[in-house]
Amino acid sequence: RNNNNTSNNSSNSAELQPPFTIVLSAPIFFVPTRGAMADSCTLADLKCEEERREADVQILLLLNRIFPTNLLPVVCSFLWNPKEPRPNGLSMQPNIKKWMRAVLVDWLVEVHWKWRLRPPVLFSTVGIIDRYLASISRPVKTTFFQLLGTAALFWAAKVEDETFDTEVSARSLAWLTDGAHTPEQVVLMEHHLASCCNFECPGGGAYRLYYHLMQVARCSQKTFYIGQCYLELSMHFYRLVRFSPSLLAAGCCYLALWHAAGGKAVQTAGRLEPIHWSTDLRQATQRDGGQVHRCAEEIHTVARRPLRSQQGRYLVGLREKYK
Repeated sequence: RNNNNTSNNSSNSAELQPPFTIVLSAPIFFVPTRGAMADSCTLADLKCEEERREADVQILLLLNRIFPTNLLPVVCSFLWNPKEPRPNGLSMQPNIKKWMRAVLVDWLVEVHWKWRLRPPVLFSTVGIIDRYLASISRPVKTTFFQLLGTAALFWAAKVEDETFDTEVSARSLAWLTDGAHTPEQVVLMEHHLASCCNFECPGGGAYRLYYHLMQVARCSQKTFYIGQCYLELSMHFYRLVRFSPSLLAAGCCYLALWHAAGGKAVQTAGRLEPIHWSTDLRQATQRDGGQVHRCAEEIHTVARRPLRSQQGRYLVGLREKYK
């Protein structure tokens, strides 16, 4: 009798195996995985092929202990094909300029701060915008650019589970546009964004990794917010999109520790005085101090420039948040 039950159970499990694998292969199933898994390993965004081959071995050893055998190939294919936007993606949009993107990001910072949303929501929103601009072939009209940012914030808030305990809704987001767009347009644009991104919402990986690095560095709260200010400021400059999330987080961590150590910058060349990059941080980032130092110098260089729109008005959203 027990043998019959065992055989029936095995046959049932064999029948259920194919659809179970298909469901898990859907891209939306792995939405939290990129932020939680890839950025904690800091190996998904490696650019060099030699480093990637070495990373493959470490990832396989780690994933073999976490995921079952039938799920492992799907997870590996997701981690080894990062969906970061191309640095020249904005050049494919003739109507959208870099200063327009900076104005939109500054407005999103104000909305994000007003509603006290979690920091990963903001980074995920900007990631959605950049990925959409880099993937779509037809030009985006400037009149719908704010609608793009509004729908991206709506989607990112849903992924981060902020919709249920905040006032984020299609109606309230449409109200923030001063009647330029309707709630129905926000919902339709959100559906269009999800379709173009294959329902893969980029997580706030840069912030999550930055939070982990600052925990490793055992810094004060003031030092943490200095680095977070640099990290949010870096989103305004499209030239920094070419940096991977792990390197960007490491550079902002470097700048925060540089300020805490009372570092000085050479005014003639704008270079930073090197600081000690500890062994713990080197192991957490998988990067040496020289590479992180060069990234921190470029972030510090662009951060010294005032944020302005084309009309010459200062963008004060980030400044009002951290003043």
